[in-house]
Amino acid sequence: MLSFKQKILKEDFKNILKEMSIYDPKYPAGTEATVSSAGKNVDKLNKAGMPVNGGDKVVKVQPTNDATLVTIGGGGVVVFLDFNGKVYKLDGKEASISPLFNKSSSGQGITWNVNTLEAAACLGLFMDADIEYEKLGDPNRPTEEDVKIVKKIEKHLTNGQDYDQKGVDGILSILSDPNKRNIADLAETLRLAAGMSIFKKEKLSSEFKYIIHGRIDDYYQAERENDQIQKTGSKLPTPDAVICNKPADTVITALKTQKVDYDEKTGICELPNNIRFVLVSLKKEMGGAQLGKIFKAVKDRYGLDSFEDMLNVALSEGWFKDMLGNVAGVGVKIFKGIKNVFNKLVSKLMGFGSSLKDSLLRRMNKSPVRDLQTLFKKAGIRKPLSEEFLTEASVVPTIKEMTPVELKKISRVIDTEVKKIQSTATKYGHVKFAGNIGLNVTGKENIDDRIKLFTNWITLTSLNSMFAGRTISNAKSIAKEVVELQKEMFFGSTDLPVFKVFGASDKGKPYEYLGSGSKFIEDKIDSISADNIPLIGVQVSSQGGRYYTMYSHFCMGMDEDGSLHYSLNRMGTNKAGGQLSYVFEGYKIIDYSEFQRIYGA
Repeated sequence: MLSFKQKILKEDFKNILKEMSIYDPKYPAGTEATVSSAGKNVDKLNKAGMPVNGGDKVVKVQPTNDATLVTIGGGGVVVFLDFNGKVYKLDGKEASISPLFNKSSSGQGITWNVNTLEAAACLGLFMDADIEYEKLGDPNRPTEEDVKIVKKIEKHLTNGQDYDQKGVDGILSILSDPNKRNIADLAETLRLAAGMSIFKKEKLSSEFKYIIHGRIDDYYQAERENDQIQKTGSKLPTPDAVICNKPADTVITALKTQKVDYDEKTGICELPNNIRFVLVSLKKEMGGAQLGKIFKAVKDRYGLDSFEDMLNVALSEGWFKDMLGNVAGVGVKIFKGIKNVFNKLVSKLMGFGSSLKDSLLRRMNKSPVRDLQTLFKKAGIRKPLSEEFLTEASVVPTIKEMTPVELKKISRVIDTEVKKIQSTATKYGHVKFAGNIGLNVTGKENIDDRIKLFTNWITLTSLNSMFAGRTISNAKSIAKEVVELQKEMFFGSTDLPVFKVFGASDKGKPYEYLGSGSKFIEDKIDSISADNIPLIGVQVSSQGGRYYTMYSHFCMGMDEDGSLHYSLNRMGTNKAGGQLSYVFEGYKIIDYSEFQRIYGA
């Protein structure tokens, strides 16, 4: 059952998902939006000179010289909106304008979920969606052209191809109904399809005119049953669709028993009898950029604890198919037992691989009773803490009853463990440490502060246990751990080549070739295994001398241009009110400049 805070988060998250970047060029003139009634959005618009109420409809229009200027949070982007026959020119930062407007609910609209997003992308294989998308942006186009475009979409979504039917129904139930269709949904459908159209024209020949999407599970099963196909990692491959030169039935049948060859350069796989196919992972945005903004907005706008934030890579790569349904389930509840699925998930979220992950989880899964016993022994505190009498339920009362002298002894032990991590960082160039060491407890700390101090012990000894292994001294080994994680995230169990295909944008090609799984690992390891590249960072911050807040960073890889990316991981308790809990989770991706800001050059 969701906690009260998690329920609030879920509602806030829903609000953010409704937000509309109305200034974005992907929304053409004629796009409708509604004024958001969340927070102080209406007040902001009113004070800036736009007299609206929550739920009022606005329409994006072409620029005009006689528009009324509305300044929102400084300059940056400009959008012209018609409200009640008057045109307003909104000028402000993206982050300031986005929350002010929601996607219009007039006409109900398409529910953009995994099914509809992927079906729209697959549509681009069968029509020139890139051309139609450009036409849609023509301010002089006749409105009847929208109907013609819809008819083309209907034709190609009902052409007998192996689409996901739920996705097709979700799109056509809106676009085919004159009372429900809207320009925003039409534009988004074409934008998603346009990425696939461009990909096909630039990377595939005309023979690739079939898709496996609705039966992708049958494809997975066939690949899994075929012992001639190399498989590593998780149970299933992760690509969302297969583009092929033969019907789905033919490809799946052959895949069950025949050997698959592939061209590493082109990414094309081949089966006997001239059967060729490519695997594609379908993404809404390149790099999950839009999702990244959403999660940053969650934290910034609502001041949420990082426990509830979700790692945008995990989402954009499809680890949570239902975003809202899983928003509250990211944290790993150490003391409640970690099931296998969470063991796998936490490795993706934290950004490090099996051996480091396993040693860390083994350490964190120790009984809190034993942790308290070990801590007391280390601190020289003589108390009868027999496990026979001290249960998990009595750990908190025991912590609560600690004397000032005992707390000071424990704080000295905590500082010693921090110094061990600092020492590790001085030995190895690929490990970094940031923060000032020195607690100053008084004995007046409340129960929540005391619990946080105790979880500092769990975090620090867990990290030091991980650092004690030989793996930490070898940058190449750490790089291999990190890269194998990425491989599993992008490929799953398949080793066959994979393309990522995105919705069209003005940010470059809407596709990326990852190569085969083994080549992906080889290339990535070479890119991040140099001794001078920081792979792991640990950051501590004393909270008034009472306890430390602690974060870690794990290198997620390097782009072709040499840019490094790191997962930001939270370590500690996620509850107040005298409750004992512990989480270790990744929740954000940062770039190298931010990593340097924290740890220094």
